[in-house]
Amino acid sequence: MEGRTDERDIKNNQDKNPERARSFRYTPVIDPSTLNNLASLTASFGDLKVGFSTEYIAKLKKHLYDKNAYQLIVTEEDMIAGYAAASENLFPEYLRLIELFVDPKFQGKGVAMNLIDRMAVFAQERGLKGIMSRTPFLGHSF
Repeated sequence: MEGRTDERDIKNNQDKNPERARSFRYTPVIDPSTLNNLASLTASFGDLKVGFSTEYIAKLKKHLYDKNAYQLIVTEEDMIAGYAAASENLFPEYLRLIELFVDPKFQGKGVAMNLIDRMAVFAQERGLKGIMSRTPFLGHSF
């Protein structure tokens, strides 16, 4: 099996907020070993702690061979600032955002918004109708 090799040159949407105009690099994940770098990342929201287990990274690697999946890593000066994964397999005609992670050190700097913008470009290139996301929040009912 070979990983995807159709690296995309996606235009960097210039954010109008100069604070957010940083030297972030948004790179499609093509080499599975790139995902190993996610293992050191963690974030928290109150008592909830999240990270990337070895098992979860292995699952993400398998999706690299799926022609309907798309994964991006965001870096700044060789530090991972964020990561996103999406697939169009679950809902025909839509790209489903499966994973969106921003390192706490980079939150509030436009990383998540730019990741979603790039996913939208990918969806448009494939002729999809839009992006879907479903994020369950355990232990909290609405």
